[in-house]
Amino acid sequence: MTRRRPQPFACLAALLATAPPAARAQDVSRIVAATVFEDSAVVERQLRTPGGTRHVLVACMPPGFAAATLQIDGDPTLHVGDVRTEAVTGDEALACARGPADARIRALEEQKAALKAQTQADDMALDYLRRWNGGAADAAARAASAPHALPAADGLRKSAVDLFADQARLAHQAADIDRQLAQLRKSTHDVPAHVPWTTLKLDLSTTGAATLRMRYQVGGAHWQVGYRAALDSAASTLTLERHAEISQASGEDWTDAALTLSMGYVNRLSHPRSPESWKLVPRRDLSLPGSAQGGAAPGMQRVELTGSRISPFTMLPEARDATPKLDTTPVVGVRVEEHDWETLFRTTQPVTVPSDGQPHMLALDTLVVPVQVRLQVVPLQGMAAFELADAPAPAGRWGEGKVQVWRDGSLVGEEADWSPRDDDNRLSLYFGRDDRVRVSVQRPPAMSAATGLFGSGTRRSWGSIFVVTNDHSTPQAVELIDAAPVSQDESVKVTSRYEPAPTTPNWQHKPGVNAWSFKLAPGQSQRISVSQQVEYPKDVTLTNLPTVEP
Repeated sequence: MTRRRPQPFACLAALLATAPPAARAQDVSRIVAATVFEDSAVVERQLRTPGGTRHVLVACMPPGFAAATLQIDGDPTLHVGDVRTEAVTGDEALACARGPADARIRALEEQKAALKAQTQADDMALDYLRRWNGGAADAAARAASAPHALPAADGLRKSAVDLFADQARLAHQAADIDRQLAQLRKSTHDVPAHVPWTTLKLDLSTTGAATLRMRYQVGGAHWQVGYRAALDSAASTLTLERHAEISQASGEDWTDAALTLSMGYVNRLSHPRSPESWKLVPRRDLSLPGSAQGGAAPGMQRVELTGSRISPFTMLPEARDATPKLDTTPVVGVRVEEHDWETLFRTTQPVTVPSDGQPHMLALDTLVVPVQVRLQVVPLQGMAAFELADAPAPAGRWGEGKVQVWRDGSLVGEEADWSPRDDDNRLSLYFGRDDRVRVSVQRPPAMSAATGLFGSGTRRSWGSIFVVTNDHSTPQAVELIDAAPVSQDESVKVTSRYEPAPTTPNWQHKPGVNAWSFKLAPGQSQRISVSQQVEYPKDVTLTNLPTVEP
């Protein structure tokens, strides 16, 4: 009777079985919640205490700990007595400063040890596969096992492939942990020893086990809002994703804590300041008549002719890297709460934010907005058309932040300090230049002539003809904006003529700024003629008129 070797798969299951993870050590007290503001945070630390009278010591309160903001409460049976703080210096302060980094180093070393154990288990399994050849001691046994050789060989091959792939994965993970460990160990050598830390001591009594809660403000923490705006030109919709960039270097890791982001302010002025008396004090001009000061001859007056200015476009930079910054942490739900005083974003599950000063991204919410898409042309800024999406501002409170702009799946660029709510309560965002809409201008030479009896006045005239052409295969809505001169003195007269007339005079409540709105069919052009004439006395100097060619 021949003895058959056991199949390798049951043995592999036993070899690859891992031991249960070690129980996690619990701290005496831990941070359970943090509310982050624009420039600080309020954290909540909890401590579970048995009954009786006790002296509690909370070591290594961080340098940003504001003792004046400390609030202590707990279960109804708990009574708090004396509360005091003591400064920590020297080697103890250095140990406190290195505490968060040392804890992360220990956690990474435990992960590395677990990876090593898995690698060793794989090595044992591979060694077993190398020794298992399906043969026997004599020819008769080999002949008897021949019908099972091919299935066993196929199973061995699959098991070996899985083991080698697992070893490659473990090697990559171990290399990544080594890089993190090198950075953390370097950071521990750069920790300043002179930074003040604090020990918190308090007396309490309770009739039974109770929970003590401590809330206090810390510095070194902040967050800012950011956006990703993706325009679908065909559907005329804008997908607006709001995210938070959180950074904290308070000296305490927030591990498995409830996180809240607040758009309120902690240190904002809480009351208006009373105005002071408004006193007018005359200042005498002591300059001598006929002096060169001011650059004007006696009897000459200088008048400034201003035109309403149009803020130049924020040119979006060319995309150097089309790969957006991705957050590889597990998905965390966020609940948005709108209050009269502030807007809060609360995570629906605990999160971990280490005290490393590095930015951590957290998705907040996503909004799909129907928009009106048009091409905007501002000849004073350049002969180009820019795509603009416009809609009523979304409800709620929205802060200013960096926005990443996408159009039809392509990255356009970024714009800083943008808000979905502008001064006119509109959501307005540019999506780059459209080269399929051509803009040209014809400018006849400016002319100047003497007017009045004996040439007592001057008339200056000039004009422009703008031509906008649609090279798209679909109709396009276009808005052209131009500024006319506006007189600031009754002796200066301005006459403006337009063909056709502007659709929106005094655009966005800006005197002299006019807008023409029109729709162009494929291949269609629109011609807009603008002429200006300014008349002013001979003894008046205007400094910002078009130059008259000789």
